[in-house]
Amino acid sequence: MSIKWDSICMWFFRLVRWLVALFLIFPVGLYFGERLRVRQLPDPSTARQQFILYNARMLAMKIGLKRTPDIVIGGYTHSVNAVFATAFIAFEPPVFDPKQFTDREVLFMLGHELGHIRRRDGMKMPWDGDLKEWSFDREYRADAAGVALVGCDSMLEAVTRHYSNFAQGSHDARDPHPTPEDRLKRACPGYVIPSIANRAD
Repeated sequence: MSIKWDSICMWFFRLVRWLVALFLIFPVGLYFGERLRVRQLPDPSTARQQFILYNARMLAMKIGLKRTPDIVIGGYTHSVNAVFATAFIAFEPPVFDPKQFTDREVLFMLGHELGHIRRRDGMKMPWDGDLKEWSFDREYRADAAGVALVGCDSMLEAVTRHYSNFAQGSHDARDPHPTPEDRLKRACPGYVIPSIANRAD
């Protein structure tokens, strides 16, 4: 049987490219680029800030992270892994307002973002294959992690009351997300998003 050197070389260079991007260029650039766009959470001065910081620490331990991610304030909710620094989770300002987001909603959002960090999703890229399929799988797995940490009731409350926020990703071609209905169905079989009357947005 002849050895297909062309195929071997092709896969070797793909591996090298992936490793360089994974461990150096992409994570370092993304981390510092994102940190320039957000600001550190001030000293805990409100009950909500204390609630977020405490549960971030507890849930991070529960999911198996060695270090608790930093919590910062950003323009939108997301998380970023890091190689040579601490990962962080950015929450948009309304999340720190108990009148806009309940404790259970915040817990699910924390669990979801910790799921991304635990799986190092922020350091992965779909070199080959379908971007939509890869992105959907990433979100489904983060949802599953969030539900495992805080339960389906928290996810249901979050996607119901902030439906439009969760639905925005399903219209983003650059970073496609499943619809809120599909996400809830996959993570919590039997759960259904109720009528629009229960939504906060």
